[in-house]
Amino acid sequence: MSRRSTGLVVVAVVVLSVVVAPAAATHSDEVNSGVLDVDVTGPGNATVENGVQVVWRGERTDFVAHVGDYVSESDSYYETYYVRLTTDPDASYDPHTEESLAVERVELGELETRDVTLSVAPNEIPEGRQTLYVSMYRPGVRSASRVNQTTVDLVSVYKGGDRDGDGLLNAEEVEWGTEFVVDPTDDRPGERTGKDPDNLLDDNIDTDDDGLTDGHEVKTFGTNPLVKDTDGDGVTDPEEVRAGTNPAANDTDGDDLDDPTEIQNASSPTAKDTDMDGLSDPVEERVGTDPTDRDTDGDGLADGTEYFELASSPLVADTDGDGLDDAEEVSRFGTNPAKPDTDGDGIPDGREVLLGTDPTEPTDDPTADASDDAAATTDAETSTDSTDEAADTRTATSLFGADLLGGAARLLTDLLGVFA
Repeated sequence: MSRRSTGLVVVAVVVLSVVVAPAAATHSDEVNSGVLDVDVTGPGNATVENGVQVVWRGERTDFVAHVGDYVSESDSYYETYYVRLTTDPDASYDPHTEESLAVERVELGELETRDVTLSVAPNEIPEGRQTLYVSMYRPGVRSASRVNQTTVDLVSVYKGGDRDGDGLLNAEEVEWGTEFVVDPTDDRPGERTGKDPDNLLDDNIDTDDDGLTDGHEVKTFGTNPLVKDTDGDGVTDPEEVRAGTNPAANDTDGDDLDDPTEIQNASSPTAKDTDMDGLSDPVEERVGTDPTDRDTDGDGLADGTEYFELASSPLVADTDGDGLDDAEEVSRFGTNPAKPDTDGDGIPDGREVLLGTDPTEPTDDPTADASDDAAATTDAETSTDSTDEAADTRTATSLFGADLLGGAARLLTDLLGVFA
């Protein structure tokens, strides 16, 4: 009768009771003898990591052994065997001193295969990495001799434990699909609980190698420990953590600008209005203002005030081109920065300021004022001319009188000379 040792099977279990479930028999033209392969099922089946089966220690685990035999030397064409699950590679088996985790008796006909289920109850397998043996024995007079055996390499852990010390529970690691149990280049069968002596599995388990431990990704940042850029925005999870952005959302501040765009534009990906000017960052992008400068045109008015309240341009210091800056119009003269002639009198606000008239009062007509000034000047000039003429007349009269007196005096002198 031929024998076959099967390859490595990976499993982890917990044992309490041994149950053999009925299995349908199959027949083949060629059947090797013994345990052909083993599957792990049941609630204790956690995952397979790097080829090693992981089982929950607190759950029942079923080992399904696929067995067969070519019974050409049996007169009855049937043979009885024992299928056992053990922690030691026993070469022989005595049913009277049973120490197996699970054992089941099975009859095999010629060229027949059958599935035998060995159930292991919770907490029967020690915590940690284990090697179990699934063997088939042929009964003898005093003991049964082994036909063949298959090894099962497994790790038994509790769901609520944290084997790798990364802050993520074992059950959460299975849910996420992260590595937490086995380093195939380091762990060895027989290692018990806890962490590797060389610290390879101790802390800082980082499945996606992005610089954040799996535990921190899941519990602190809400990111995917299997992907370096959880939100797919082009910025890796650790870069977002350092920048203070949300690595699980591509638009941290919810302003409709994704984080990479804001970082590129130097605006804050964590604040909707970076410069706090009353204009949100996406509006500033559409308008063309600087989201990092609250007064883009430097006229003394915040961008938001100009855009929403004054209807003036936050991009131009003198929106209406009247010669007055927007801030001057609002705070000094009370004029409309978006209207070049606030009072509608036909004179631009800036011109009225130069003339000294009121740019907010349409009745204060600078043209009329100028006419009045001209009339006053003419009247003054006319008055001055009249005064001057009167003065000239008085002067002429005085001179004429003086001449008459002088002439009379000279005449009197001449007469006296004659009579003398």
